[in-house]
Amino acid sequence: MTPSTLRRNNRGFTLTEMMIVVVIIGILAAIAVASYAKYTDNARQSQAEAFLAIIRGKQETYGSRYGRFLAAPPNPPENIQSGAKANWDPANARWLALGADPKTPAVGWQYTTGRCDGETATDPPPAFAFRAGITAQAGLNVCSGVGVGEIGWWATAQHDEMLLVTNSARTDAWIGISE
Repeated sequence: MTPSTLRRNNRGFTLTEMMIVVVIIGILAAIAVASYAKYTDNARQSQAEAFLAIIRGKQETYGSRYGRFLAAPPNPPENIQSGAKANWDPANARWLALGADPKTPAVGWQYTTGRCDGETATDPPPAFAFRAGITAQAGLNVCSGVGVGEIGWWATAQHDEMLLVTNSARTDAWIGISE
């Protein structure tokens, strides 16, 4: 090999090759970001479902002890934006009486609970506040499934993009929004 041939073969990458590498890295980064966002959304929803299960246990215990269920106002009191957190009010008398505490000072969901008389909420939930384009499902009934003449309870977890609902007639939480 002559020095001029060696120099010609050792020029580096062309602009086209570099652009292809940049495009591939961009595609991989977009896939990674989308996967991470879905993972964090699922984790947030699992956290809300876990606390709704705690509320379920506390409502059932309260009902067994006092013969009625307890209504508690939204906590935290302000609406929460998706991905944001707000401070839980540990001094709220109703939540203290119920004994439901998320064990963390800041939560990513606003929780509310109330009573049902059959399929009628005797303590209706507050108006749900969502971002533009999202509304509560038409005809959403937080007491759905509670039998006629039965006394029960309902609980919700919400932020501006999602509403999870559960009640004494169901063992799961269902999503009560539509776009």
